[in-house]
Amino acid sequence: MISACRFDCGQCQELGVYCDGCPGCGVVLRKVSCDCSTCGYICPRRPGTKAFMKVGLAGSSFKEGRSIVPAGIDGLPIYLPAAGDRFKKTPDAGALPWVVVNGARFFSSTGSGLRPSALAVVGDIKRWLNTLPETRVGIHFYVQDRFLEGLWKNRACSYKYLKQFDIVFSPNFSVYEDSPRYEHLINIRRCIRLYEEMLEFGIKAIPDVAWYQRKDLDWWADYITKNSIQVVAASTQTVGTGLHTLGSWKGYLAGIRYLAERIPGDVRIIIVGVSSPKKARVVLREIGSGGRDISFMNSQAFMKARKGKTFRADGRKEFVEGIDFDAFFLLNVSEFTKCYMDIKGEVTEDA
Repeated sequence: MISACRFDCGQCQELGVYCDGCPGCGVVLRKVSCDCSTCGYICPRRPGTKAFMKVGLAGSSFKEGRSIVPAGIDGLPIYLPAAGDRFKKTPDAGALPWVVVNGARFFSSTGSGLRPSALAVVGDIKRWLNTLPETRVGIHFYVQDRFLEGLWKNRACSYKYLKQFDIVFSPNFSVYEDSPRYEHLINIRRCIRLYEEMLEFGIKAIPDVAWYQRKDLDWWADYITKNSIQVVAASTQTVGTGLHTLGSWKGYLAGIRYLAERIPGDVRIIIVGVSSPKKARVVLREIGSGGRDISFMNSQAFMKARKGKTFRADGRKEFVEGIDFDAFFLLNVSEFTKCYMDIKGEVTEDA
């Protein structure tokens, strides 16, 4: 079989194991000839790609999977609020048990080092964020590709700062539908490579399940089960708005449900991007049934607070006067937590 890039798939060690052929790329969509100087995709025709896959990303050992010691992370709540900035006022004791910061706000926008504000406090996350010592802080990397590429190149310098976090969502390198399959494989392996390196450095990392097709999910299920991983993350975030996001949401849900059916029931799944009560109910009913622990991580408490809005599960608007941005955020965190807990209770009763 000859792929769109004219590479002989019969010579590829991945075909039949992790690859069913290319889903499409610029050659197919734009009907243009291959020209590496104008193409941003990674495919076997690009010089050095095959060597990078086989040697740089341990292509041969990927099939068997490495033995790892997963991080022990306990006490995770049903809602992990993501904050996009520091607090002006330190939250009171007990007001904010957990919070997750955006990696691109703590590290530089190119992923090559800390931001000046973080450097000013010697990279101490709780001083930078302005939280009490008992607040448990996580960090996520659901950010632009430009940042992730910088983090990949400079990751060894970042690990010493990541050790202080109570949970680290390992970076999710993009697996786009219109990318060559070779690029899917490389980015999935980069996700795994960073996760395993973080564990070796003593970082409390959890893997983000990056996938495109069923074979990817089958591999992840084996990897999670073999290594007794207790917490994983799965993103449902989409780019843009409109009707196409509905199809993406259904596809993500089907994939996560497929994965959940193939991993032990005591593995907690953190669903990234789901915020609405309607979607949370679907997740808890279809994936959280049977006693599986589910957490939701999203930035809606922060985004609504930035607009001076409060969250209400019934959709009603409620205006609160005389409080600042931080107070709005804490109020929304409390409301989201209560909403998800109530839905979980209702779903459990109906089961």
